[in-house]
Amino acid sequence: MLKRHILEIEGMDRENDQIFPSLSPAEITQKDTLLTEDKAYDAFFLETSLFSPLIPKYLGEKPSEEIHTLADMHNWIEAKPKGSIYPISKKMERLLKAHQLAAHRFYEAEVMYKNELIPYTVLQLDGNHYKNFINFNQSIFCKWDEIDQERLSDETYKLSDKTALDNFIDKNLWVGFDKAVMQAEFEHIDMMYIDGYGIMISPRLKEAIEAANLKGIAITSCPIEFDIAKAGELA
Repeated sequence: MLKRHILEIEGMDRENDQIFPSLSPAEITQKDTLLTEDKAYDAFFLETSLFSPLIPKYLGEKPSEEIHTLADMHNWIEAKPKGSIYPISKKMERLLKAHQLAAHRFYEAEVMYKNELIPYTVLQLDGNHYKNFINFNQSIFCKWDEIDQERLSDETYKLSDKTALDNFIDKNLWVGFDKAVMQAEFEHIDMMYIDGYGIMISPRLKEAIEAANLKGIAITSCPIEFDIAKAGELA
């Protein structure tokens, strides 16, 4: 069995008992395309896209001038580009580039912090790429609650291919695995977005993130384990 972990954004700076700000893209110069363009979840923006300036803000009434620090990964606030897309630090970008990510793209970004534009990055993960790694012949699916990370019923479903999976998601919003069997290539992927679970990372990447002491990140256990299909088994 192959173990994976879930990477989530942690809004609390527990070391200093402070809240990390979220980043607002509402004032970026390219907002007419980066915020309003109707894109599929597997479509990327232009490589030359620039997310600047991103403005740190808090929910509620906490004044933005009280922002004490930035994190290595932030939530969005006020608006969000479409897709599986996240503002991250240059430190996190360098770490991720040393690992094997599923289909993705990095964009240049800048965060306005203490009256200075700080170089940042926006990471976009292809929200549909994981479907290429599923062994549909052997995998079994279920209805899943992404927020509570639990099954919605005991019913199970056999889905024949990516089209059948897409139709299931359209009807049920979220999907989970009752039995997850993946193609051999999946074993070498360190980061991938998977419907129903979010950002899934390998133990190797988990260790690297913890060793680098990246801030604004929480890593939890994945509620499922994966089997790898043997060579010659039908997909």
